[in-house]
Amino acid sequence: FGSRVVQFERAHCPSLALLAMSFHRAMAKYFAGRTMQTTPHIIKYSQPKENQLQAFRRQVLAPAWFSVFKGPMEKWEYMRSVATMRNYGIMADDATNCRNHIFERAMELLPEDIKTHRYRRAMRACEFSIRKTHLPIEEQNYDPMIPYMAPYVEEAKFQLQEEQELL
Repeated sequence: FGSRVVQFERAHCPSLALLAMSFHRAMAKYFAGRTMQTTPHIIKYSQPKENQLQAFRRQVLAPAWFSVFKGPMEKWEYMRSVATMRNYGIMADDATNCRNHIFERAMELLPEDIKTHRYRRAMRACEFSIRKTHLPIEEQNYDPMIPYMAPYVEEAKFQLQEEQELL
């Protein structure tokens, strides 16, 4: 209801409308000028000072922790996973989760011979697991960490990105 009164006053009394508009313009200029004159308060980022305990932890404990425990543990886990894959005759890409949408697309891009090799390795690993046996030592001389699916995964990522851009 208030805006109708202002419209009525502007229509029937233009000098009052100009006076109101000039008043608002003057007030806006006044407040805009005041904010420009004051210097803005800039918060400068500074890192908190490191106390002696934190420095000791960073310089002494962390390297010792890594060299004594974490590094050897990660190396042991890696070597154990490589030995397990060699025992069953599978590659690292065979053991990845194929329910990922990128990996599913990469599986569609695989040539038939690579799909067949992948399937046979998986079936052989299942059979070894059921029979509680392992691949003969003579056949375990390969590197299971070679990513044979890497180019297909990259291509699948590229295709999915293109599809998202088109949508």
